[in-house]
Amino acid sequence: MGTPSRDLVVTLNPLKLDDTLSLAAEVMWRLEVPAVPVVDERGLYAGCISIFSLLRRRAPASTKVRSLVDRVPPLETLSDPVAVARAFVKTGYPGLPVVESGKPVGVVSARRLIQAMGLKPRVPAELLMYKLEPLSPDDPVERARKLAGDVGLRLVP
Repeated sequence: MGTPSRDLVVTLNPLKLDDTLSLAAEVMWRLEVPAVPVVDERGLYAGCISIFSLLRRRAPASTKVRSLVDRVPPLETLSDPVAVARAFVKTGYPGLPVVESGKPVGVVSARRLIQAMGLKPRVPAELLMYKLEPLSPDDPVERARKLAGDVGLRLVP
């Protein structure tokens, strides 16, 4: 596979099938990754667990990782960022495991891929928000209703 870009891959120790969901959530939180690879008893890639898996199932923290492992094809090469992007689109998974010789070495997130490809948002944040002037206590109720209706708000500042 070659040496993966440090900007692209978060290196981590994979989870084991008998680890708990509490540990999985802690690793995701601490390393700021959306998914963590899981290994079998021999240390070989067995699948992946994602934040979506945790949220969707809402299982108790003591539940074993094995019950939520997803079969996600791992990345074996990172030489072509477009191919990595295609893997994200194909799987719909928020983070893809990176393996070397069948053993997980880290995870790539879509966010890190976008950063590594040098893609930046082209739309300024101010264009994504409504510019509202707060209402004052002296404003008529009709002004508040009109403002809420114009921008589709339920509450008006």
